[in-house]
Amino acid sequence: MLNEAIINKPIKNKILDLNYELFYESIEDIIAKKIKYRKQDNLTRDIFDIAMAIFFDKEIIKNLVFSRFISFDDLEILNSSLDRLDEKKYILELEKIEPQTKEFENIALNSKNIIQKNIQSLEI
Repeated sequence: MLNEAIINKPIKNKILDLNYELFYESIEDIIAKKIKYRKQDNLTRDIFDIAMAIFFDKEIIKNLVFSRFISFDDLEILNSSLDRLDEKKYILELEKIEPQTKEFENIALNSKNIIQKNIQSLEI
């Protein structure tokens, strides 16, 4: 079961051979919801996911603003929240995520900066 699609319609599974239809939320929907609803929570998984999304699509945050689901106010709150990030706790929690490659590990260790630079590039 999926929540309502916000940005893109759900993606139908074409990889797994199942006896039923399986749909996935789009990356845009996942990131939009993390920013809209959990921007102040500083959850390690959310921070990492947002940074990974930016890594793969430098325009994702800008496009989410254009979609009008997230606002510049949401981004300002996210940015301020990241300023208050407990980096020691963040690093400890990264061990649970276990980034799969050195490149992903580097992104994980620099997620805060990746997100903040991307937000600042929008000239809020």
